[in-house]
Amino acid sequence: MENADNILFRCHQLGALRTGGRSKGELFGATAKKAAVKAYILHRYGRSRKIENKYCEKGTAVEDDGITLLAKHTRTMYRKNTERLSNDFITGEWDLESEEEIGKVITDIKSSWDMDTFLESKLNPLSSDYIAQMHGYLDLTGAKRAKVAFCLCNATSTLIDDEKRRLAYSLNCFGADTDPPEYIEGCKMIERNMIFDMKLFLKHTPWYALHETDWKWDIPEAERIHIFTVERDENEISETHAAVLRARQFLNETFYTPKS
Repeated sequence: MENADNILFRCHQLGALRTGGRSKGELFGATAKKAAVKAYILHRYGRSRKIENKYCEKGTAVEDDGITLLAKHTRTMYRKNTERLSNDFITGEWDLESEEEIGKVITDIKSSWDMDTFLESKLNPLSSDYIAQMHGYLDLTGAKRAKVAFCLCNATSTLIDDEKRRLAYSLNCFGADTDPPEYIEGCKMIERNMIFDMKLFLKHTPWYALHETDWKWDIPEAERIHIFTVERDENEISETHAAVLRARQFLNETFYTPKS
């Protein structure tokens, strides 16, 4: 009889899977149930909802720039991972790996949308979701250390133009013969908020027509990256395994147990 005992959970789901609910006498919380159902839908029906937004789009588009920034900052050679690993509980595909004195080190790149989100990530502790995700990779690889590198990279010209288009609509000046001053000033601020290394931006898009012609807004590379280190903790890994077992139990009781 088919059941949920072989369902694997992806590393980016592990933080949600470990959220509470047990204090209320539940198997686990509503967020964990939602993550479990997503894994069930993929396992049972081969379907997965793709999250698409401008933040994810930037993360994908500027990944190589983030890796270059990280390599220059740490003076380390990284190997881009293309392998997905699985064990009895989870499955995952991390971004990068390198070698240090302790052996293999797993690294994930997180590209911040703007200076605000970048500094927020720097000033706050690493979230429990990221810690759970990194321990998933440590579990899969046997590595002793993982790192999360937050990078502030230029947005693409497409993303910048999308923001300018939104501004034009909000000012009701889209398609006007002459751009009003507030639109021009708004576009300049968009460029400042989305470009941090003008030389690199123009290298990628030498044809781009900037609104800000007197550029003096570059941010030094050292101020555009910060790194959290996650040391392997066997208790964290055990907690994840326990959460997977709870999720499978919930799925078995919800979707596989015959109803009388």
